Amino acid sequence: MNTDRDDAVDRRVYRYDVELKELSSGNSRRVPLQVLRAIHIPTKKGEVEKPPRDVLRLQDADFRVEAESFEELRALLRDRYPDERYERRLHTWRDLEAEARRDKALNELAAIIADAALKNLLEEGEGGIQDLST
Repeated sequence: MNTDRDDAVDRRVYRYDVELKELSSGNSRRVPLQVLRAIHIPTKKGEVEKPPRDVLRLQDADFRVEAESFEELRALLRDRYPDERYERRLHTWRDLEAEARRDKALNELAAIIADAALKNLLEEGEGGIQDLST
């Protein structure tokens, strides 16, 4: 059951990246972290749909890491970028621009759906609805 608080959290958009700092030189770079949802679409009759799974993906030049948990991601990154040579940090921030774009798109979609529904009702002529826009 969703509460108003749950709905507010669901509307937030976050961005993630991993900072890789080379300890010997002090050079650092930030690599975007993607969170993907893998879904199973049954292709055979009677095949049971498998539950979705989330995958964390980090792409650094020619090196790509995919993990199903932060613990697994941490272990894979520690192997590739060992503690004695690198410092790894996860950065998270809210993407307010993406939230605004999504809200605008949803409002426009709602207006399109409402307009189409109204036109459909007017064309059917049922219920004594009259076009008041003319």
